[in-house]
Amino acid sequence: MNLTQQQKQTNIASLRFLTFANFGYVLAIPVMVDYVNNHATGGSESYFYIITITNALSIILAPFIGAYSDFYSRRAMLVTSMFCKILAWLLFLIFPGFEAFTIGFALLLVGVDMCNTSACLFETMTAAGNQRDYRKEEQKIYAYPQYALMIGLPVSGFLYAANPAWPFILNIVIAAIGIIAACYYTEAPRKKTNHTNPLALLKDALLFLKNTSRLRWLTLYKGIILAMMSIMIFVFQARFLEIGGSVTTFSIIITAVYLIRGISAQQAERLFRYTSHPINALAFILVGSCIVLFLTGISTSLWVFTTFMLIYMIFRGLQKPCLNFIHNDLLSSDKRATAFAASSLSARFGKVIFNLIAGITIASFGANVTLVLISFAAAIIGGLLLWLLKRTY
Repeated sequence: MNLTQQQKQTNIASLRFLTFANFGYVLAIPVMVDYVNNHATGGSESYFYIITITNALSIILAPFIGAYSDFYSRRAMLVTSMFCKILAWLLFLIFPGFEAFTIGFALLLVGVDMCNTSACLFETMTAAGNQRDYRKEEQKIYAYPQYALMIGLPVSGFLYAANPAWPFILNIVIAAIGIIAACYYTEAPRKKTNHTNPLALLKDALLFLKNTSRLRWLTLYKGIILAMMSIMIFVFQARFLEIGGSVTTFSIIITAVYLIRGISAQQAERLFRYTSHPINALAFILVGSCIVLFLTGISTSLWVFTTFMLIYMIFRGLQKPCLNFIHNDLLSSDKRATAFAASSLSARFGKVIFNLIAGITIASFGANVTLVLISFAAAIIGGLLLWLLKRTY
């Protein structure tokens, strides 16, 4: 049975809110580095060391989570993801310290993997007979939460200055509302695996990735590049504080960050139309982001640094929708969440690499050197993977 148009609209509304609730650290984004720095031994590098450990611990879980979602229920995974987030925010509030941060960040990563709104959106649009409109909705589902963050993040920064607990309390409320939104999600009819358990599906899916070179290189590229981009806001925050900025000022500037990312995300389909090949669109984003990232790293003026950071966000906004366009086009519904989980697995390795670089270089040389090194690493690793991917098209 296909979804009705009313069910489709309800699903889209639910998935938009869940994407917002699953967006990194939501209203704690501009305060996390400072909060960890104040409650864990060490300087700003403590945050990056904790994230390195957390990603290393979570690597084994990512493919199992996706496989279970393909084997069982999308809605159950959405609900569980929000419970994981509530537990993580409670740990941050009640037991701030290295051990609690490590467990809490691991729970957040598990929650992110469970909340696969892109796969759910593609299946919703297909089941409602509107697959041709999928790309437009994919842009919106990624852009709209960023517009919401424009309002929430400055408020969060000022509340944090008054009481550091407030951003985390607000995140608990958002995750609780996310549970309600997930309950309104109607799971789309889809082809399911013939396997009898998630472990068998995982084995089959990993063999599928091994034997499908186009999907293999895309999975690795997507994971590595999103890993690099996902930590940049926190490296930017560390550098901003290094050169004289404050948490409150950063929480105001970050409004422009998410405005630019939101507007840019809604141009992803247009970029695809203007480039002769999907890989050319990815190459444009990679080259542009690495150049601007390098220029950001060598900037010593607070406002020059901020300007380049905002330009970088143009490429950041385009990246994820474009990757999801290509990824969903290559997948079948019985392995969709598993393949996205494989990307998460790749991203975990990427985050281990990039966070380790960030922690060591920030402690030894400062965040400016970190930005330069990551720009070179992304150019070399991403360029190689993109070349291998293009050869398979």
